[in-house]
Amino acid sequence: IDIGSGYTGTITQNQGTIIQVGSTGYIQANGTFNTSTSTADMMEITGLFTLSGGTFRAPSGSLAILGNFTQSGGTFTHNPGTLLLYSSSSISITPSSTINAARLESAQDPSLRSYWKFDEAAGVGFDWSGNGTNITFTGATATSSVSSTIGFYNPNAYLFNGTDQCAQSPSLNLSGVTNMTISFWLYWDAFDTDDDIAYEFSANSNNNDNTFIALPDDSSTGEFAVGNKGSTNQSNIWTFPRPSAAAWHHYAVVNNFIADQSVVAVYVDGVSQTLTRYPSADQTLTGSYGNFPLYFMSRNCASLFGPGRLDDFRIYNKQLSAAEVSELVAGRYATTTAGTFTLINPLTVSSTL
Repeated sequence: IDIGSGYTGTITQNQGTIIQVGSTGYIQANGTFNTSTSTADMMEITGLFTLSGGTFRAPSGSLAILGNFTQSGGTFTHNPGTLLLYSSSSISITPSSTINAARLESAQDPSLRSYWKFDEAAGVGFDWSGNGTNITFTGATATSSVSSTIGFYNPNAYLFNGTDQCAQSPSLNLSGVTNMTISFWLYWDAFDTDDDIAYEFSANSNNNDNTFIALPDDSSTGEFAVGNKGSTNQSNIWTFPRPSAAAWHHYAVVNNFIADQSVVAVYVDGVSQTLTRYPSADQTLTGSYGNFPLYFMSRNCASLFGPGRLDDFRIYNKQLSAAEVSELVAGRYATTTAGTFTLINPLTVSSTL
C-alpha cells in the first residue's frame, strides 16, 4: 500500500476485518487511514511501515509489522490495541507518537517453513513465516481460552466442535524436505478410539503418498499416533501414551522421513516420549514430503473431526533439538539467536511494553 502526498481522502477499514499487506509494506505520505473500534480489526504488514504525513489510525485489535517502523511525520493514533513488532530480521523503530501497548518479538529462524498463530478473531489464519500459506477456517471460532504458558502475544486459540468444524491450508510445498519438526499446542476435549484427527497432510493419507498425520484417538492402540507415508505406499507410524484430556499440552513431533524410525522423537510438554512402532506400519520410507493442503482437526474437512482447541502451529524444515523444544514449551521461540530492535527516536508507551 502506497498512499502518496497528493491523496487527501480517507480510507476506512471495514469493521471486523483483517488486512494483510505484503512484503513491499505500507507507505503513507498524506490522507487518512481510519478503522473502527472493534477489537476484531487487525492488520499484518510483512514489510516496512513508513508514515511521513497524514493520519494513520491503528486497528483496535492489533497491528503487526515484520519490517522497520518509521514515523517521520504525520499522526499515528494507536487506539487500545497492540502494536506487535515481529522481527524476522533485525529492524529499527523510529516513532514520534505515543504508542498504547507494544510488544517486540524476535523469531529469526530460516527453517520456519510455516507458522500459524491462530490469533485472528475470524476468517483467515495468517502464515507468520512470510511464506503466504494462509489457512481458512470452516465453522471454527476464536476463543480467548489459551495456554497460560505462552509468553508472547497470544490473544486467541481456535475452538473446534468435533462435529463439522475444521481449518485447512492451500497446497503446502514440502517437496524435497526429509527433516521436519511439527510444533503445536493442543487441548483435546476427551480421548476416544474413533480415529479423530489433529492434522493430516493431504485429503486422505491412506490414498496419498509423501504425507504425515496425527491421530490422538487411534482406534487400534488406544494411544496417540503420529507418522509418515512414503513414495510407494510405505507407512511408518509410531504411538505414545496420551496425556491428560481437557488440558493444554505442547507437542513437538521430530521427523526424519527416510530413517528407519521416521518419527525420531515426540516431546509432550518438553518431555521425550517412549515411542512404540505401529505393527502394520513399520516400513522404511523413500522419497520426501509432498505438496498437499494441510487439514486441521479433520480429514479433508469432511470426517474424523477432532474435538478441542488448537494454537500456535509451526512447521520447521529441520529436526529441532531438545533444547529448542524446551524454548517453545516455555512460550518462547525455538531459535536461540535473537533479532535486534534499534530504537532511533525516544519511545513513549502509555500502557505496556
